[in-house]
Amino acid sequence: MYSIILVEDEPLQRRVLKKLIISINESVKIYEADSESTALDIIKNNDINMFLIDIHLKESSGLDLAIKIRSILKYEFRQMIFLTTNVNYITEAFKRTHCYDYIIKPYDYKVVQDMISKIILNETNNLNNKNNNLKEDEIIITLKKEVI
Repeated sequence: MYSIILVEDEPLQRRVLKKLIISINESVKIYEADSESTALDIIKNNDINMFLIDIHLKESSGLDLAIKIRSILKYEFRQMIFLTTNVNYITEAFKRTHCYDYIIKPYDYKVVQDMISKIILNETNNLNNKNNNLKEDEIIITLKKEVI
């Protein structure tokens, strides 16, 4: 199952993002965190495919959280998107975390919906193809009596 974590300290913003994701795909597992510590607990105990992170959290920086996430081997290349009102960290976010995108609030709901939809579709297709490739193919070879 594809999973996303929303790390946003504003409850209204989390609700809007959750509604947006559900409108794309109801079967996506959505985790919510309002702080770095809660997010890290969820991330360490679950398998997360995509991270939506606010740069400014009440007790810490979303950028610092992203750097900690990237230090976890299985999350080194997972999709990460920052949603924020602050443009000052764009370059640092891309350079230090290799994020997929950096979206400035207030954002266009449809643009974000389309972007997340494409990522989910691509990632789930990749996961399905990977799982299909793991199946063993059976080959039957019939040899004639004198063939070695």
